[in-house]
Amino acid sequence: MNKLYLFVSLFLLINSAFSSTYLKTLINDQEQSSMVQGDFLTWEYDVSVVGGTALFSIYLDMDKSETLSDADIFVIELTQTDGVSDGDDVDLPDDSGEDGIITTSLGRFGFAPAQYILHVTDLNDNSEVSTPLFVSELSSVTIWARGTLTKEDVTSPDSSLANIMIFAEPDNMNMGFWSGLTDQAGNYTINFPDSASDAVWKISIEFENMIAGYINPDGYHNINLNTGENGPFDFFLERPNTYVYGNILDEHMNVINIYDEVTLVNLNSSQETSGDVVDGSFSIPAVFEGDDTLNVPFRLDMWGNGLIPDYLAPNSWDNPYYRFYLSLGDSLEKNITVYSTDTVIYVAVLQEGNPPEQSYTFYAQNDSLGITWENSDQNGFAVLSVRSGAQYYIWMRTEEDGQSLLPDGYIVKYGSSRTAEPGDTVLYEIIPAMSLLEGRLTIPDDQLELFNPEEAEVQLLNDNWVHLSSFPISADSFKFSIPAGNGGFYVKFNHYNNDFLAFPTARYVQVENDTIDTLRFDLSYATSRIHVKILNGPPNFWEEFVWMDITSNGRYPYVYQSFAQGFEDSTYNFKVCPAEWVIRPPYLGEDYQAVSNDTVLSVNPDSSDYYLEFVYQMTTGIVSENQIPQQFYVLQNYPNPFNPVTTIPLGLPSKMHVRIDVYNLAGQRVAQVLNTELPAGRHRIIFDGGNLASGLYFYRVVTPKSAVIKKLILIK
Repeated sequence: MNKLYLFVSLFLLINSAFSSTYLKTLINDQEQSSMVQGDFLTWEYDVSVVGGTALFSIYLDMDKSETLSDADIFVIELTQTDGVSDGDDVDLPDDSGEDGIITTSLGRFGFAPAQYILHVTDLNDNSEVSTPLFVSELSSVTIWARGTLTKEDVTSPDSSLANIMIFAEPDNMNMGFWSGLTDQAGNYTINFPDSASDAVWKISIEFENMIAGYINPDGYHNINLNTGENGPFDFFLERPNTYVYGNILDEHMNVINIYDEVTLVNLNSSQETSGDVVDGSFSIPAVFEGDDTLNVPFRLDMWGNGLIPDYLAPNSWDNPYYRFYLSLGDSLEKNITVYSTDTVIYVAVLQEGNPPEQSYTFYAQNDSLGITWENSDQNGFAVLSVRSGAQYYIWMRTEEDGQSLLPDGYIVKYGSSRTAEPGDTVLYEIIPAMSLLEGRLTIPDDQLELFNPEEAEVQLLNDNWVHLSSFPISADSFKFSIPAGNGGFYVKFNHYNNDFLAFPTARYVQVENDTIDTLRFDLSYATSRIHVKILNGPPNFWEEFVWMDITSNGRYPYVYQSFAQGFEDSTYNFKVCPAEWVIRPPYLGEDYQAVSNDTVLSVNPDSSDYYLEFVYQMTTGIVSENQIPQQFYVLQNYPNPFNPVTTIPLGLPSKMHVRIDVYNLAGQRVAQVLNTELPAGRHRIIFDGGNLASGLYFYRVVTPKSAVIKKLILIK
């Protein structure tokens, strides 16, 4: 039997025998459950798996039952991972190391005098444990702040004005965490220690879940407290005049009772507003910039931390359903549907044959079902909860906060991306690099202040255009360094918001135990937008033909390239830099043909918006194949997804040799569709994927002068 399989089986058997069993609080280093505001608070609990993750929550114990009940009010939920002291995936550190026990020394805890419930949900086995915490008022209060909270359309006194926490945050975190609670008149008081006058404070409504459905007002900043009463620091909760609301639903259309966070992004200005999911529901205001208030594109995102591992988080970034237009005054219902998990995929990572010295994060994503993630334990194993009946794209996080997570001089053998099906064990190997690729970005002087290296990366792809890894860019020099294996590679620049475009689009290198330090990308800021409207296209075509790309004049890769997702109103919005841009009517299936021709737009920095329409008409089902195109093209295969036969349309301006190969996500060629000479004209190449498993693939069309890669999805 496979040794790796035995190791995985033993690992799961051992770790499945435990669960979270206790949660205790230490007040001033003594185990007890009662404290005075400003005492030092530490909590400790165990998790079922060494290196496991848990959700730590705080509730107001409204019925004084000392156990969690429906009457209690949710305050905040935090993520913690055993052995992780910092990072994007945890909200509070574990101070005790990777030992199966999470210990957090929070410091001075000045939450409002009240009775609380501390609650832990172990995300590895879903076990739960709670403990009460009693916070009493300072015995002698010499400094305090007061204020009143009011709500639009609510008359005081009212129960909806009560038990909203007002948070006081010092610039010196050694002062601790302090807060006050409103009463039914909306009045609150925050007590402070005598030393509070030595710090600068901010007073705000920190926990947005407590004011769901209202706009979170700006807090009070740079406050210097004096002895006695300070304030008043009043808050007015205004209902948004433009907002998106909805529920989190499972595959059976039942509301899932979870707490989480959603984000609404203005795609024109990149402004974001965040809102909490409370009891499975959310309401989040939309933010507009200046006079841009009519038909503004937005995207709704959900973090999904509260869903894992029982559900897959939604692929909101790539799903056109979550992209829509809002005008000032609109209200839009957008329910989020997620799928429950019922099986797992195992992941193992080795560093030169041994368990790695650190933990890594692994992701599993299916375009239709969603995404999940998990951290590896001290043995290099992770278990990804997924849904059966589908293939998943697996990848390993190798970069965080602009820094590589891999040891210096190491790479992931075969890259960080894989495909897998439920029950599979995916193996990653970290090995020493053999070659080094170096380069830099050049940016016009007048655009330097606009560029943030943390919003960009360089990507390494193999010679079949399969993504291997991503690498950060130096904030000081705009240089990058990529450890690599031997062979042929493409290097690409990627800006997360597409605000900067690169020339050339990609650089190809061939290395053999070598160092190449001449890679360079010239960046240009996207000053303008091209809005492409599709008229008379097929219904809901943007759900199938999600992405569209355009390029500037030139020969690939020595062009600028911009991508855009389709919206429900049949538009694509491209961010572009000054250049001559070529826009071709997108392929929308064999039953629809564009009446409009290719268009070239001259974009200059003095004009911000360009508008273009492509008109389509239904065909008779027969398209003349003897028309000679003016240039080589490859269109998206149709149907896509397909089962198991699909068509790849392409056009040749002259007779030439054409090869079409199909690759999986690991970069392995799984089929050769065509390898012959074709005459000039328009061609439709049939591909039968009947011998392949369901999943995501790429087809590569190669001619003596060009190479084009596109994605295809096989669903059986």
